[in-house]
Amino acid sequence: MLKADSLFVKAASRVERWAYNDAAHIIGMTQGVVDGILKVHSRKDRVSMIANAVDLEAFKPASAEQRLAARAALGLPMDRFTAVHVGNMSLTYDFEVILAAAAALPDVIFAFAGGGSQAGHLAEQVTVRKLDNVKLLGLLPHSKVPDVWAAGDISMISLADSSLADGTRPAKMYEAFAAGVPVVAAIRGEGAALLTEAGGGIAVPVGGHDEFVTAIRSLHADPSARERMSQAGRSYAVAHLSPDAVTSRYLTILEQVMPS
Repeated sequence: MLKADSLFVKAASRVERWAYNDAAHIIGMTQGVVDGILKVHSRKDRVSMIANAVDLEAFKPASAEQRLAARAALGLPMDRFTAVHVGNMSLTYDFEVILAAAAALPDVIFAFAGGGSQAGHLAEQVTVRKLDNVKLLGLLPHSKVPDVWAAGDISMISLADSSLADGTRPAKMYEAFAAGVPVVAAIRGEGAALLTEAGGGIAVPVGGHDEFVTAIRSLHADPSARERMSQAGRSYAVAHLSPDAVTSRYLTILEQVMPS
């Protein structure tokens, strides 16, 4: 690990400050990124936060028929309550929380789509713990990812307990909102605030094994709550995360900084 007083870090910090000072405007994709920029760049008027957009046509709520078709295509049980984890399986995430939930909820299907540095460990633990209700779908073409969202009754996010957790907005949360899939997330800081603001799911403490299980169990038992969260998440995505809305924010800044 690089030390703060190493020559490389000192040189990189100078380049960072030069780039910020030379920029007409700086955009961060999360408030955590913006806060980091403002620690070394004092011009708040030249720094903005614009979240990434999500494709509202590719990711949209599935009908009951589409859900069954997606499950059939992915080889998932047709009649079981299904929780999905979509995307990167990196060290950013704590899969122990999800594995513990899978062990505690054998009547729920836990489906994982994606790969990453923890994919091998996850597969090993599924075998060691004999978790027959866990389905590993592997890496899928991006065109197939909407099928995974369509197959899920709920989605799952579990962040690792690190300093990065406070400023993390998982991209998979944006897709879940757009697809109308309620989110159960072990998350804090900016991501938890976003989930609460959108009303698209339930936030529990990072590392909260029992709370994670309780949240899944409660949504399993309450279809009306799932429907409310589905509609709320989709509405938030349409209002704040559409390509048109995000493009408009970028154009507004460009119009402000471009010479007349």
